Amino acid sequence: MNSTVNEEQEKKEFLFFITSKGRPEDIIHILSFDEESFEIANTLAEDELHEFRENYPHANVELRFEAECPLKQPDNLENSKDNNGFAFFPNFLTVSCKDLAAMVEEEDWGHNFGSVRDENPFLTNYIKYTYKRLAEENKIEISKDGSFSCFNTGLVTKYQEAVYAFFKKNRRKDTASWVFDGWFEHGNRRLSVFPKLPERARYFEDPSCLFFDVRKKILINTTHVIEDNINRFPENFRNEKSQFLLSVIKGQLETVKEKICCDYKIAIPCYYAKKVQLLLPLYLTNQNKPDMALAIEDHGEHYRVATCLTLEMAYCDARLISKQDRAWLNP
Repeated sequence: MNSTVNEEQEKKEFLFFITSKGRPEDIIHILSFDEESFEIANTLAEDELHEFRENYPHANVELRFEAECPLKQPDNLENSKDNNGFAFFPNFLTVSCKDLAAMVEEEDWGHNFGSVRDENPFLTNYIKYTYKRLAEENKIEISKDGSFSCFNTGLVTKYQEAVYAFFKKNRRKDTASWVFDGWFEHGNRRLSVFPKLPERARYFEDPSCLFFDVRKKILINTTHVIEDNINRFPENFRNEKSQFLLSVIKGQLETVKEKICCDYKIAIPCYYAKKVQLLLPLYLTNQNKPDMALAIEDHGEHYRVATCLTLEMAYCDARLISKQDRAWLNP
């Protein structure tokens, strides 16, 4: 009795992949074995490989152990003729996001900026870049038999149930590995195929990066912030000299720093290029409503203005980290 219990406790999970020969990232089938040793699991995996080759004699495949075959996901979520993406969306990602918008907590996903094809541009952008971050963190969950995958959208229903993107294995070999199958809330029986559900994306380790330190100086990259992005400025400022715009921005930054002393929430954290930045409002034509946002990077002893953004661009970057109350970041 005790011997049996000890043997069961000593078992480990061994994960193998049947992949295209010479292309370990092209996973065809996933094998999982709970055994006492790698040797036993490997023998079982070889048997499965032999059976697979008998069933599919024209398949040029080989076996890889998990340690030799890390899961690498494409940068893009949606597969298209121009992009190698994670999944094929039968009705396009933009249409699928319309269903998602109706499912999650009510939020303005940029209807005023949408088109006939994309009614929720902020949500589409959010899902694309949330996936990208999850792929970097290897938080895409795959079922033990390799038939399904899913990821945590980071969104919740009005009942605070986490919502997951659910995919099934694509049988077609000329497109993406997965096919989108729906958005499912936590507790949906379709998600029971996963031993554990994936975590949300994580964008920072040290929470201090979310707060602006008013004691630090702010340096400005004039060439990039102003000259390279002059089309982002209000139209009546586009013909002004860089030196004039620089002096205006410097004056605005001092004013904003004073405001942050009274309300730290004015500096809004956002995520771009694998780092957390802080967004500050830039008032040019109306002192009650900002025209643009300045993205600030922390360089230890000082901050540096990395770029200027339209409010729409700033909102998309900020929404990745958290839902916005739109105190000033209100496109």
